[in-house]
Amino acid sequence: MIETISKTDMMTSVEIRNEELLEILNGSLDFFKTVPFDMGHNTSQKDVERREEYCSDEYFNHIKKLWTAHDGFPEMLCGVAFEGGGPPNIKSETPNIAELMGNYQDIAYRINEWAGAKRNALFAVYPPGGYISWHNNANCAAYNVLFTWSEEGKGRWKHWDPKKKEIVVIEDKPGWQCKMGYYGCYESSADGREIVYHMAETECLRATVAFIFNVDETGKKMAEMLLEEIQTP
Repeated sequence: MIETISKTDMMTSVEIRNEELLEILNGSLDFFKTVPFDMGHNTSQKDVERREEYCSDEYFNHIKKLWTAHDGFPEMLCGVAFEGGGPPNIKSETPNIAELMGNYQDIAYRINEWAGAKRNALFAVYPPGGYISWHNNANCAAYNVLFTWSEEGKGRWKHWDPKKKEIVVIEDKPGWQCKMGYYGCYESSADGREIVYHMAETECLRATVAFIFNVDETGKKMAEMLLEEIQTP
């Protein structure tokens, strides 16, 4: 069982064993499966075809070389982001947008109420071929928990490990997965050890719901309490 979260350890996979949490998470599946992707600004076939560009090692190296000139947000999210992920990417003229936003808020609230986090940082649903480009969230230092659901397990998360000086790949699996860790900021990590460059891509329907905790000791303790709860049947 994973018990602690270190500021210099990258995002770590956590087994979801808590039945109450799984019940809450599974309650969101109907919503994920019915999101109309044409409501997103960046979900056209042209955007899907740019996945190789935004998810490439070359683009990662470009972002890394920018250092503080990169603001932390992803340049491209090919999917529908209801919260976080930079500027809103939902078309205001989307039919039934009020109902969709209400459903999103209800799901995010129920998960966040259970998790006891500071706030929902990202709620994104990706179509087959969807992705989020390399970025590092250095504009929002926080302890993080990411719940990811994949319909068929045909997707992956990648991050740069500065200790090993290599890109780490965590493959999706069908159903729910969880990752926890710390995203640092430029000011507190001049050597880059706390900066988590990361991206995700998928060949099937995929969704990520992320929450954050403050960077102080109280936030760390709350994140570690959640870490224990997630792994407790």
